Amino acid sequence: EHPEAEILVLDSLLASYGYGMLCLEISRMRGEGKTLQECYDWGMEQRHLINTYYTASELKYLYRGGRVSRAGAIVGTVLNINPILKLDKEGHLLVIDKVRGEKATERKLHDYIREIAVKPEEQTLYICHSDVPEKAKRYGDAAKAEFGFKDVSYTYIGSTIGCHTGPGLVAFFFYGKPRT
Repeated sequence: EHPEAEILVLDSLLASYGYGMLCLEISRMRGEGKTLQECYDWGMEQRHLINTYYTASELKYLYRGGRVSRAGAIVGTVLNINPILKLDKEGHLLVIDKVRGEKATERKLHDYIREIAVKPEEQTLYICHSDVPEKAKRYGDAAKAEFGFKDVSYTYIGSTIGCHTGPGLVAFFFYGKPRT
């Protein structure tokens, strides 16, 4: 119907609020009069600078999705192990750590944020969760207090990721050093 339409496809190599962050900024740029090509080029440059870390407390859903072995899910649940996952630069979800207990998990997430975040005082920290708004708020308030994020925005995780992780997931999205 519109053969004159110019269409550029940008693979964000992200998920959930990660690609939402790109969309929000590109929308703002278009509103300021930037061209389609300028927006596309910016998105291609920025997509590797959006970092995301996930943690989940319900391991049976990660087992069902193939991210954790059956034995790992059973032992992890008994020992209160929380995996920490991240997206690599190709967009693959990787388990990068396994931490025992919620407080230790939060401290470990802060270690990653401290190492990776760039100018947190100039950006919003985006947090998604799967039906644990109080936990998400607690994590967000602590990260804002420690790192000085300008703001924190909360939302529910999408249905695709939510069905693979189940309730209890908290995910952080922020700009930082390039994903490796």
